[in-house]
Amino acid sequence: MVKVSGFHSSSNKLVSRWREGRYGHMIISALKDNNENGIIINEGWIPQEYNYEESNFDKNVTITGILRKAEVKDYLNVKYEKEKLKGYESFINMQEYLNEF
Repeated sequence: MVKVSGFHSSSNKLVSRWREGRYGHMIISALKDNNENGIIINEGWIPQEYNYEESNFDKNVTITGILRKAEVKDYLNVKYEKEKLKGYESFINMQEYLNEF
């Protein structure tokens, strides 16, 4: 477990994902720690039919979680392109996302 404090942005991204045979989205957001390091926060998965509304809070928070290795896009998996057609990205380049933040 790790604990980090910093500025949490309410600007989220939805990433297309299949889970247990259901289509839905992972909610991804960013946190910038006190040393200006960017950290990706995976806030969880929601089914497609869930009426998701972005929260409107940009504030300093402390988050406790686990570290995971960043995923790598599998260029041989055609599911990515099919999912992208539904209007959401199926892969996020984490470094690019943090640079936007």
